Amino acid sequence: MTGETTLKEVIHRLGKAIEGLESAVAAKLEHERDYSESEAEVQRMNADRSRLAQELDNSEARAEQREADSQSCSQVSERELVHGPSSRLPMPRAPGGRERRIVAGYGPEAAVAQPAF
Repeated sequence: MTGETTLKEVIHRLGKAIEGLESAVAAKLEHERDYSESEAEVQRMNADRSRLAQELDNSEARAEQREADSQSCSQVSERELVHGPSSRLPMPRAPGGRERRIVAGYGPEAAVAQPAF
């Protein structure tokens, strides 16, 4: 019965080896699944980063445009304060019918009544 015992032992060891192999394959498949999920998450994060960078660039461009527009309006307002309005509308008249000319500054002291040229 030594041969029969040996055959049973071999079959038993073979079964154990197959179980170990199945466990190793399952662990490798789980690892690959985790890796592919991680890679998909990295790709999503990169897409989000790219989208956010584009949004930041657009926001900065809008801010720069608004700053340029503000400076342009400021320059026009300053020029109108010094040289009068650029439109052809008449300036409001001072009491007594004299034309007002805005010289510089802010508030009522900036509008001084001067004779029209």
